[in-house]
Amino acid sequence: MPKGLDSILIQRFLGLVNYFRKYLPNISEVTAPLDKVRFESKLDKLWTSEQESAFEKIKALLSSAPVLHHPDLEQPSYVATDASNYSIGAVLYQVIKNETRYIGFMARSLSTSEKNYSTTKRELLAVIFALKKFHPFLWGNPFTLQ
Repeated sequence: MPKGLDSILIQRFLGLVNYFRKYLPNISEVTAPLDKVRFESKLDKLWTSEQESAFEKIKALLSSAPVLHHPDLEQPSYVATDASNYSIGAVLYQVIKNETRYIGFMARSLSTSEKNYSTTKRELLAVIFALKKFHPFLWGNPFTLQ
């Protein structure tokens, strides 16, 4: 555990990560171990290798986030979604001249009730989430849902 780390600093760190959320693929999944302990007062007893690994992975993601591109509305777009037991996520991208160009990433944690959804329902929730978040880019333009 980093020296001097407490729940207030974890909350601030997660707030910073949340600000950059749209640039970080699958970030809700990565932050899940830190979310578990962010309100705990005795972090030194609860901080495990799982939290340490998540903390280091987030730092690495923040320092190497993919470059986002402006969409080319003349080119087809692709929306890929995914759901886990803890979060849902989506990516909007285009393939131009055999190069994948990322336009945006979106992710969020599942609520307590959403965690009880079946796998199919969580996957559909991810699709709805993606279509709402990427609506400005998708409305009136052809796209493929993956």
